[in-house]
Amino acid sequence: MKKIYLIAISFLFICCSKDAEEPINYPVINTWAQVNVIRNGVSGKNECNTRNRITFKDDNTWSWLNYNGENCELDDRGAYIGIWEEKSENNYVLTSSVNESFVMKKENDEIEIQEVDDNPTTWFFKK
Repeated sequence: MKKIYLIAISFLFICCSKDAEEPINYPVINTWAQVNVIRNGVSGKNECNTRNRITFKDDNTWSWLNYNGENCELDDRGAYIGIWEEKSENNYVLTSSVNESFVMKKENDEIEIQEVDDNPTTWFFKK
């Protein structure tokens, strides 16, 4: 009888063990502040674009608040939104809700985002 009891207890421990996978903690999940933008090799850093923020969430969505103009107001679209996907360690692809594509790489506490087209624009963000 003791053997059956021990087998039953062992079975319960095995069956009730933590089978669920731990969620992946992506280092990009956070809100990042824009520190510079380079267009055609020239810095476009100004008071407005240093107010820009991009936020990455653990549900693989992102939102980008983009300020510009004389009064540093949110641009006509307000927040750019989309989904992100990790392609390799610290390398990501961002797709906006209007199918614009960007590539992003993360190094330490900085990210660099580039458009995937002929426009050589790169945005730089820090935590």
